Amino acid sequence: MKYIPRWVKYALAKKIAFTIFQIRSISNFYIFDRFLLSLLLKLNDTNNIKRVISDHREEVDYCRFYEHIERFEALGANANDIRLDFEEGKYQQVLKVNEDLIHKFSDDYLLHDRLARNYIAGGYREKAKHHFSQSLKLQRKQKCFKGKTGLIVLVTMPRSGTGFVSNALVNGYGLKDLSSEIQYVDAWFPEYGVFAFPGYVAHSKFSPMPDGIVTAHAAALKPNLWTLALITDKLIVNFRDPRQALISWVYYMEYIRFTGNISGLMEYQFPDGYFQWSLEKKIDWQIENYFIPVNLEWIKGWLKADEDPEFPCEILFTQHEVLAMNPRKYFQQILSFYGLSEEKFIFPLEPQFKTKTHKRKGATDEWRQVLSREQVQKINEVIQKEWFERFNWPNF
Repeated sequence: MKYIPRWVKYALAKKIAFTIFQIRSISNFYIFDRFLLSLLLKLNDTNNIKRVISDHREEVDYCRFYEHIERFEALGANANDIRLDFEEGKYQQVLKVNEDLIHKFSDDYLLHDRLARNYIAGGYREKAKHHFSQSLKLQRKQKCFKGKTGLIVLVTMPRSGTGFVSNALVNGYGLKDLSSEIQYVDAWFPEYGVFAFPGYVAHSKFSPMPDGIVTAHAAALKPNLWTLALITDKLIVNFRDPRQALISWVYYMEYIRFTGNISGLMEYQFPDGYFQWSLEKKIDWQIENYFIPVNLEWIKGWLKADEDPEFPCEILFTQHEVLAMNPRKYFQQILSFYGLSEEKFIFPLEPQFKTKTHKRKGATDEWRQVLSREQVQKINEVIQKEWFERFNWPNF
């Protein structure tokens, strides 16, 4: 077919379309209407496209094309799926057609996605975000019905069992690791850990929510909240008692020396000569200057995001302490949150801990033995009082 001149293809398509119309007019025989619609779209025959759609007024698969026709007519010459440069009057008509269709077919995620992209054309980012979110919620509902996972987003506080949880979900449910499609770099944590805008969302054609998992130490920075709202309707945020996480972090710094991790040693934050200090001095510095203030702010940011009416994603807060004490309960929470079947999930075996590895201990109260009373008091003074009760963290 690629060697046939374009004008011949056009003439042939026109003749076939005319023949099908003749058959329809005689017998109300609509079985070829989908094929007919595809021909008319190639011919850009909007009048006949509307004729076909009018015979399927209650079928969303046909009615979606009203929006397609309206936007192409509004763009005029050289219209295509990429352009968004509508004139104001015609732009409002495109929105009205799209909104009317959603009023009639409120559960159609494709129409919500189209309206989101049309709102972007006018610079209405909040409205666009709302309809992207609605589309994602409807897609999740359909995926659950079909037994698919949808996108699982795991955001974790550093040193809170990230690798173990992520691997358990990947292996236990056969999930695809989507880190290449949804990229995140956590170098220079926490200031510059930002999700990149995924290419599949930026594409002019609709791309469905993928099935798989993405994991990150992302803080609740504005760019992350924006991107997450465009790719998922749900995410997990995992916390750990900052005092125990601190101990794990201090020993993790030694681990990256042991493994010769040059990039980590250049990017993680610590002062000159840090590794020549005593353990007590290292802990004091982390309490006063980095790990404790950074991670308390990290927790505060996600709690604030959960209360923000402008952030449409539902958050499941999980805790490392539950993972350590009752791993089955921990993963049941996640499965229930995403509407996934326990019967299809292979619960993980207990991790094997070993010194000078990424899985050193996984403890919950080692801080009691390592931290001095003064160090514990310093940390307790900067932890918000209600968090002790909310997360069941002991004072001493």
